[in-house]
Amino acid sequence: MKIGIYILAAGGSKRLGHPKQLLLYRNNTLLNHTILACKKSKAVNVKVILGAHHEKIKNTLPEDTNWILNGVWQSGMASSIQKAVQDGQNIYEGIILLVADQPAISDKVIELLLNTVRIHSDGIVSSRYKDGTGPPVYFSKKFFPELSELNGDQGAKILVNKYAKEVTYIPFPMGHIDIDNKNDLSALYEYYS
Repeated sequence: MKIGIYILAAGGSKRLGHPKQLLLYRNNTLLNHTILACKKSKAVNVKVILGAHHEKIKNTLPEDTNWILNGVWQSGMASSIQKAVQDGQNIYEGIILLVADQPAISDKVIELLLNTVRIHSDGIVSSRYKDGTGPPVYFSKKFFPELSELNGDQGAKILVNKYAKEVTYIPFPMGHIDIDNKNDLSALYEYYS
């Protein structure tokens, strides 16, 4: 089956004060760490959705990275999800949404997700963290219309909750670690040093 993988990396990192996509992490940027995890997993059809600071960020991406500009990124995460659906609706049977600020993401997590999607391709496959749930998450094509109707800072979790009976979970214990502010950044460097 044909699945599109979209890394949502359009945000302005307002709380952090500088682009988190460009934070140095394990001899790379945080965004490129996610891109390379996808590539190492043998995932195909990977695209990055850029917005804020796209001129600076696009020049740091691996050469063969496909990216899409979200020109209305200021309106919130929903606009990037809409871009992903718009790009993939006539091509893919489902899409996987990732975020650019999960340092624990790995090829193993992505491979587990892809393998689970092959079994549960008509539903939703979400990650279960040590504390909560979230991306990476897969949505079959039947959810595209509702994903397109999300607004502002609404993420796709609203659909995961709404269709709880159609959700299959994969374990991603460290998925709750993300970078939103300077305290998160300090914790990241302390944890992974």
